[in-house]
Amino acid sequence: SALRSPAATAAERAAERAPPTLGATGAMNRQQQERTCAAVLKKVLVSGVVDPESRIRRLILGYLLCGHLDRLLEKQETLRCLSMATHDEQPIIRQAAVAIVGRLCHLNPAHGLPMLRTRLLQLMTDMEHSSCSDQREEAARLLGAMSANAAHLLRPYAASIFATMLPCVADRSAAVSAAVLRALGHLAAAGDHAVLAFAPRMLPPIVEALRDPASVARRHAALA
Repeated sequence: SALRSPAATAAERAAERAPPTLGATGAMNRQQQERTCAAVLKKVLVSGVVDPESRIRRLILGYLLCGHLDRLLEKQETLRCLSMATHDEQPIIRQAAVAIVGRLCHLNPAHGLPMLRTRLLQLMTDMEHSSCSDQREEAARLLGAMSANAAHLLRPYAASIFATMLPCVADRSAAVSAAVLRALGHLAAAGDHAVLAFAPRMLPPIVEALRDPASVARRHAALA
């Protein structure tokens, strides 16, 4: 752990800060340089996703979350690896992985969207049928991360997502309700006409959340 953490950070920063492409007489052209950086980053990502220490996994996914290396992460192999991280045992790692995959779908929709759709269906099922409030909250948070980073790509599913999540605004758990409100807010920003149909049903629970004296989280989420 003492060596893996700084090694992973150094490799990611090296990929991000790769020197400018050398001229025609140089040892590398631009394509070779990018392939080299992508190969290094792939090894770091693969090692990080399966690392036994959550701190290392969190470090690597957290660094990729900033978006500096997206151009090197859009390949099918790295997307598949990131898809594995969306099932990590740590909620913060799952949320980071979902956000990264959602963002990369804009660069490689052919391989990213099927993964996104599969995860979307799983999360909607959890929201609708899970009897565990922690699982419903986690599903809402992941749907929020997905909506914040791939809202435009989720437009075809906006009506289904709203139909599934809207009843959960009144969830008996304030944490679930707040997470659902935030997710719906992200989706509403890009839902267009699909969202307008749900506006009359959305406003009453939002107003109710704003008036909730028992939950600051719900009031803040409703305002957002």
